[in-house]
Amino acid sequence: MTTRAELNAIRDLLETNDSIKGRVFVSQAYDDQGKPLLDVPYWVIHPAGGSDHQTRLTGDYAEHTASFVIHSVNEDADGVLWAGERVDETLRPDGRGVAPVVGGRRTEPLRRDALLPVQVDTDPSPSLLYQPAEYSFTSSPA
Repeated sequence: MTTRAELNAIRDLLETNDSIKGRVFVSQAYDDQGKPLLDVPYWVIHPAGGSDHQTRLTGDYAEHTASFVIHSVNEDADGVLWAGERVDETLRPDGRGVAPVVGGRRTEPLRRDALLPVQVDTDPSPSLLYQPAEYSFTSSPA
């Protein structure tokens, strides 16, 4: 399972990219009036379950995989691809994953597990496009 500390570490890491800073949301993106955000680009992190592995027979040592999906949102396919590239260059510069900093945990470098096709969200008007990308990393007690 993905913990709040791991989610915050990913959000903090994304916020280091000047193109993304201040535009990262968790699970929902609304403006100040509570309406769906139409001011693009923006990024939405969806924490996922991941998996746990007991690696010792005694003690409280269990490693787990923290998993999350990031939606890169923009007004057209080119903009969505640009937004997705900002995520990947931050989490995996030159294709090599960064190890998130999580207090009290030892983490391994991030990996991109899936990159789905660009999709259309017709709920807002005008419609927006987004591309889900799943990332994960292994986290164990320090």
